[in-house]
Amino acid sequence: RIVLTGLSGGGYGAYELALMEPLRFAALVPVCGGITQPPGVPERLQVEGVAQAPDPVAAAAQRLQHIPMWLSHRARDEAVTPDQSRHMDEALRRVGANVRYSELPGVGHDVWDPAYAMPELWEWVWAQRR
Repeated sequence: RIVLTGLSGGGYGAYELALMEPLRFAALVPVCGGITQPPGVPERLQVEGVAQAPDPVAAAAQRLQHIPMWLSHRARDEAVTPDQSRHMDEALRRVGANVRYSELPGVGHDVWDPAYAMPELWEWVWAQRR
């Protein structure tokens, strides 16, 4: 029942670690994370395990499709834009993965407090098992 979560760069790290250890986790909860380099972020921020793929998001979804995921993002995040989670949600749905996506209203990057405060997230988390 190990569930991996991370926010912002830690959300990227959650995807990276899951790609490195694909049989370890019962679920992933990336919060305002992503797969590819977000525009406007000066430091290198991408999931290296799929960075060289023609479509890194599709490659990550294909490799992680067996792990249930709940993605969260703010609708107007200007640091790591919500298209990161939107694209991953779409890619995971295309491969038939068990995925949920919460796009919370508002401006800013600080989605973690409202995301982690959702009771339904924790009900879902505790229901996951490998």
